[in-house]
Amino acid sequence: MNVLLVDDHPLFRDGLRSLLERMEMKFRILEAESCEAALEQPQNDAVEFDLILLDLALPGMNGLDAIARFRGRFPTTPLVIVSASYEASQVKVAIGRGAQGFIPKSTPAAVLMSALRLIFSGGVYIPPTVMHAEPEPAPRAAGASGLTGAQERVLALMARGQSNKVIGQALAISDNTVRAHVSAILRTLNATNRTEAVRFALEQGLVHDGE
Repeated sequence: MNVLLVDDHPLFRDGLRSLLERMEMKFRILEAESCEAALEQPQNDAVEFDLILLDLALPGMNGLDAIARFRGRFPTTPLVIVSASYEASQVKVAIGRGAQGFIPKSTPAAVLMSALRLIFSGGVYIPPTVMHAEPEPAPRAAGASGLTGAQERVLALMARGQSNKVIGQALAISDNTVRAHVSAILRTLNATNRTEAVRFALEQGLVHDGE
């Protein structure tokens, strides 16, 4: 599995490399100190990446501005922000621009590895502190989202980054039923993928902590 790690601090890159090597997967890790260098490196090495880990505070082009560039170059590769700063506004912008996760650098190693496994399984990881900080939405009429009650429950778990398997276990429904609900949610919210659906749900107050 090929990983592109973009961070300008060698010590952090060494630590993240060590952590990835502890996971039950075989990783080939390529490193870059800036977005510009990272965007040039794949062309030179002709590497297909399975994961991109990107810092925000980088020399030259910052991580948020670079997300679109990485998405254009690697449209199907999961891109995850790993940053010391994780304000709710930054997380929303990153997810909105196509990141599949946002992991604070202060995250304990075990949690970080769990977050990466979730992302590999197709989930979206958002820091719990950001979810807890979401403002309580204004009351809305039942069904205002256009989703059924079952679909809203699935969407709430999607917003917490749960995979289809975990959603099925939590709601006691089959994997096929979960997939059907996810497809219906994407159609109803006019989203092309889970990340867009979660971003829309957070922005519109369709899901919030405790739902």
